Amino acid sequence: MSKRYFTADLHFGHAAICRYCSRPTLRKNDLDEKGEYLSPDIAIAAAERMNSFLIKNFNGRIKPEDRAVCVGDFINYGKNRNVQGLRNKPIDYINQLNGRYTFVWGNHDNQNQLKTDCRYMFVDIGPYKAFVAHYPIENLNMFHPQLVEYVVNCTQVQLCGHIHQSWKYKYHSHGRGKYLMYNVGVDVHRYYPISDDEIIGDITRIFNDKTK
Repeated sequence: MSKRYFTADLHFGHAAICRYCSRPTLRKNDLDEKGEYLSPDIAIAAAERMNSFLIKNFNGRIKPEDRAVCVGDFINYGKNRNVQGLRNKPIDYINQLNGRYTFVWGNHDNQNQLKTDCRYMFVDIGPYKAFVAHYPIENLNMFHPQLVEYVVNCTQVQLCGHIHQSWKYKYHSHGRGKYLMYNVGVDVHRYYPISDDEIIGDITRIFNDKTK
């Protein structure tokens, strides 16, 4: 039986994200005292190690028949606007990954030649109605007010990305209460995609935690 997985913020090919987020493939001797890469070649090597690490992790979980939903920022194309990194195209990574991918738009996707499938989506995940979008719903300037109103009234949780390791989950306070935002990004999930079952378990525990 096939499964569904969610992820976000892979940033394939993006050397700078290794140091911005202290990803485990970064080596101490890659950087100078200011935290910059010692050379362009070292930056490229760091991006290549990160790519291999992520692909291995994803293919270790996702089977060819599974569905994977990437909630924004799949790649970052090198040398575009002076970005340090590789100049591979999205298909170069997609061809190395198991599964059938759905791409939700992320803020880095406009300039990276990635054809996204939607700006946002609504899904059922176990007993929960979920809103799926790259930016957390608390970024009100990124969403039409009527959409925000619908989301907080008609769904129980948002699956988002964008904020990398800043938080795994957070509540957004609004006029009638609080709304759960859950980060599916790789930086808070040990650099793996997460399944529906894992998300359902996490969300249920969060809702049952009366201290939050």
